[in-house]
Amino acid sequence: MLLASAHSLFLFFAFAPVGFWPCAFAAPLPLFLLVRIASHEARVRPWRAGLAAIIGAIPFWAFTEHWIWEVSAAGCPFLILIESFWAGAFVWLAVKTRARWGGLAWVWMLPVLWTGVEFVRGELFGHGYAWGLVAYPLIDSQLLASPATVGGVYLVSLLTCVPAAAALDGWEKRRVVSLGGLAVWVVATVGAYLTLPAIDGGKTVSIAAVQTNLPESNKLGWSPGEQQRDFKRFSALTADAAASNPDMIVWPETMVPAITLDPNSLAELVRKQVYFRIDDPAGPRKLDADEVPRALMELSKRLSATMLVGAEAREGMSVEVRSDGSIELEAKARFNSVYMLESGRLSDTRYDKARLTPFGETMPYISSIPGLQERLLEIGANGMKFNLHEGTRKTVFHVPTRKNAGSEFRCVTPICFEVTVGPYVRELVYEGGARRADVIVNVTNDGWFGSFAPARAQHLQIARWRSLELATPMVRAANTGISCSIDARGQLGVVGPRGVSTPALSEGYLVADVVLSNSTTLYGLWGDVVGWMSVAATGIATLFAGMLGSAQRKKTAAVTQ
Repeated sequence: MLLASAHSLFLFFAFAPVGFWPCAFAAPLPLFLLVRIASHEARVRPWRAGLAAIIGAIPFWAFTEHWIWEVSAAGCPFLILIESFWAGAFVWLAVKTRARWGGLAWVWMLPVLWTGVEFVRGELFGHGYAWGLVAYPLIDSQLLASPATVGGVYLVSLLTCVPAAAALDGWEKRRVVSLGGLAVWVVATVGAYLTLPAIDGGKTVSIAAVQTNLPESNKLGWSPGEQQRDFKRFSALTADAAASNPDMIVWPETMVPAITLDPNSLAELVRKQVYFRIDDPAGPRKLDADEVPRALMELSKRLSATMLVGAEAREGMSVEVRSDGSIELEAKARFNSVYMLESGRLSDTRYDKARLTPFGETMPYISSIPGLQERLLEIGANGMKFNLHEGTRKTVFHVPTRKNAGSEFRCVTPICFEVTVGPYVRELVYEGGARRADVIVNVTNDGWFGSFAPARAQHLQIARWRSLELATPMVRAANTGISCSIDARGQLGVVGPRGVSTPALSEGYLVADVVLSNSTTLYGLWGDVVGWMSVAATGIATLFAGMLGSAQRKKTAAVTQ
């Protein structure tokens, strides 16, 4: 229990708010020691060691995920237990594997099993929830993070575990094996660093990110009157940002205060004469359902600006006006989307979020049983509705540049949680081994985190890995922050008079000069080969562990008889 708690403590120090990244190397060691003890002591059953690891991991995950309590009091403990479970799964599996291959060196076995379990947790189980990977804090060390260009963040996780595993081999007098493992770690890290792709010399574009600061974390209480007032503030910030003459202006996720920007749906709202009653300073008045979309188009036209904005998309909308004057809106499909406006014209191109946030926009597995999902939402999600559909198009926006007539750059727009899904962002940027995007624009509503600053810092930290893996710069526009620019090596970029980023929990904007990269990374070409190979090895270990347990039970039964 003490060892498992030490693992939790090292993770706490490695991640925000402390952010002392060397602790990432220490975090696996207590669990590795627990595996060694359980492997050498017959009285320590594997399931008991695994249970100790689960309980020990709970404090870290309770701290990291406690912000979810404000969104779903019922779902928060459930998610904490799920994330803590994987520490126990690793320990149980490692003990079982050690029983099958007792002579296998720790330095070759433990990092592979760790990475296999992390990959299952982060990418496969329940749509994936890649939060708290042991490699994440190392993004602050360009040297130690550099292998991500070869095998992604999961290769860095594997290498992060090598020193701790090598220490166990050294303890057991396997000095040659220990030094061999460390030598492989050094060669792989230094080799990746020396072959980092060049990121200079490319075209430079200017991108402005507007940071809104809505007080409601999930905007369930965003009334039409408040939306109108907020839109005026957003417009003023946008006009200030446009004064720098950027090539593009970006608004965060779902920050357009309107039912939708979809032309067909807006036409239906106009046809049914849908409006809201609001209190303006001049007195009560009607707010037509299409008034804000028209004002947004006018803003884009007046500023002669290309804009990417986060808004809902509703397809196949129907409007029922009841006898009491209230309305009922129905849509065949509803999406969390990004639209592009070009000097007052709505582009035909739209991006719809494809990877919905587990427990925030969808319930893994349970979503296939609508009645059960609705019941659980009524109990523990403050009246939220998980009725978003998954997008199917990997949209690339072609944005014209202002300085060079006829020139353009290509950008993709992973929304919020999607930036934590490395394989999906890779699909957006690369296709068939060829680069299809020059810059990543991450629009997000980090208002979900409330006042919990470490969650914002960790979300930004994960986003930085995507830029490094794909040698592709990124601009983040985040409601409540942290909005910033990230260069093609995952480092925070210098963006002018307002500094590196816009402070959290404030309104503002930044204008970033983004250097586009023409480089290609091996990870961009190959994807998560390391992750999948680790999963395969973990699966084989699990299979043999099960076979061994069955054989031992049969042998024991035969002896008893």
